Amino acid sequence: MRTAKLLAMCGVMVLMSGCYVVSLHPFFTEESVVFDQALVGTWTLEKQAMTFKQAYENAYTLICTDEEGERCELEACLARVGNFLFLDVYPKEIEDCSNGLLVPAHSVMRVWIEGDVLRVAGLNYEWVRSMIDEKKLEIAHEYLPTRAVSTPPGKDSASFKWEEKPDNPILLTASSKNLQDLCLKYGDDKEAFAEPGEFHRQR
Repeated sequence: MRTAKLLAMCGVMVLMSGCYVVSLHPFFTEESVVFDQALVGTWTLEKQAMTFKQAYENAYTLICTDEEGERCELEACLARVGNFLFLDVYPKEIEDCSNGLLVPAHSVMRVWIEGDVLRVAGLNYEWVRSMIDEKKLEIAHEYLPTRAVSTPPGKDSASFKWEEKPDNPILLTASSKNLQDLCLKYGDDKEAFAEPGEFHRQR
């Protein structure tokens, strides 16, 4: 959740009361992945920052910093699909002693690199949820249950249960090809991708 919080602060994800969309698989096929040197550097929005460094021939290290100075390090791949540019972002490491119980998930955003301006728009949870519920979007997915902890009346100790709620996170389980087709089809849809945040290159 710490990673998701920092991503949200950077304008990368829509995260309201646990509302977000992630994927089990990368959003793009290997053939669509590109590298653009213009993305390398530090981009700021008020007191938040995103720093991109080249990690591999075709991938970046992304460091997100919030207004309190908290940082998280991620990996990101840039993909060109049709006339659109997207970023697929996922945890670089999971700092946990869970012996493989935590699985890194991918998030997607549309990006515009325009000189010293970087605009970033995350996939809109409310749009995805409504499109699935209205059967207008056929994409393999699961709603992730959330853990609710409460103390029943007359009891001294708390108990928990798994709950299905209207704002449960959505885990897309479709293939990378199907996810890429989704991004291509709706890349220019202003409801599918949230209002972009505008970052400026730090000189």
